[in-house]
Amino acid sequence: MKETPEFKKASKRINDFFVYSTFLAIIFHAMVLIYGEYQPKPYQLREEEPIEIIEPPPDIEIPPPPPEIQKPQIPVPVEPEESKEEKYINETIPETDFNINLPAPPVPPPPKVKVKVYQEYFESPPVLIQGTQKLPEYTEEARHLGIEGTVILKAGIDENGEVGNIELIKGLGYGLDESAISAVKSWKFKPALQNNKPVAVWMIIPIRFVLEN
Repeated sequence: MKETPEFKKASKRINDFFVYSTFLAIIFHAMVLIYGEYQPKPYQLREEEPIEIIEPPPDIEIPPPPPEIQKPQIPVPVEPEESKEEKYINETIPETDFNINLPAPPVPPPPKVKVKVYQEYFESPPVLIQGTQKLPEYTEEARHLGIEGTVILKAGIDENGEVGNIELIKGLGYGLDESAISAVKSWKFKPALQNNKPVAVWMIIPIRFVLEN
């Protein structure tokens, strides 16, 4: 019979087992011969310790509780009973909070100021209406100092021929400028024309102040 590798491995394992078993048996017998046969000691019960019996203490008399102190009665105010009508009103009408933070009213917009627009160019100039030309007055200070000259004004004449804005181009002072402006504001004109329609225009007006001998 041909030996296979598996058979050789199995034979080697069996031989190793017998060798180890024999080795252990020899060691066990040698220990028995050296130390003798093992004999276990018999089990001995422990002596019970005496139990000390403690007698209960004598009965202790518990004193009776102190008498209960009565608290003084505090009078409780009694609310007056509501009539049926008041009770009905309170139940049907809820409370209303009048402290309502209402938003502030809106600030009204500032009034629109209509700005008059005066033209610089026109086909037909304004014409002063005779009888409406008020002469400016000579102030006492200017007369006393002998002031003479010309005040030049730039006056705005609207579509109705009335004088609106006035600008001072050249002045003399000593109250003559104010006197010239006050006089020109009272003048009346036939309005200027542009395409045969009245228009508002600027007009240069010289006012000459001359002292009489």
